[in-house]
Amino acid sequence: MKVVFAATTEQEEQIEALVDKMLHHVLPHYFSEKELQTFGDMNILKPTEKCMDTLGDAYSVMASLQTLMHLLENEGLKKEHCELFNRNTEILNRFDISFPFSFQHFLPEQTKESMNVDQTYLQ
Repeated sequence: MKVVFAATTEQEEQIEALVDKMLHHVLPHYFSEKELQTFGDMNILKPTEKCMDTLGDAYSVMASLQTLMHLLENEGLKKEHCELFNRNTEILNRFDISFPFSFQHFLPEQTKESMNVDQTYLQ
């Protein structure tokens, strides 16, 4: 028999606070106001019930959000952050939290140019 603990109200509130911080304090450094409004209409970063199944699931979501914010808030992404960024994006998407951005969306312009990256997104 396996005992599984459900996510707590405090965890749900923490996830909501992290999503709010990502939407209002982190993403505005990378996207225009119009783009951010579109993201809201598309339910980007909106948690669903699926991400709240267990205590462990909620901790995974919180850790992924915190990791992504840390990468994006500091000096910006560098090529060596790609694997960490992708792993945490996959975790969010696994728990039905839409984060449809790629690593390249957050790279500085000079890095995008040197990597010859297509700058379109959300097509």
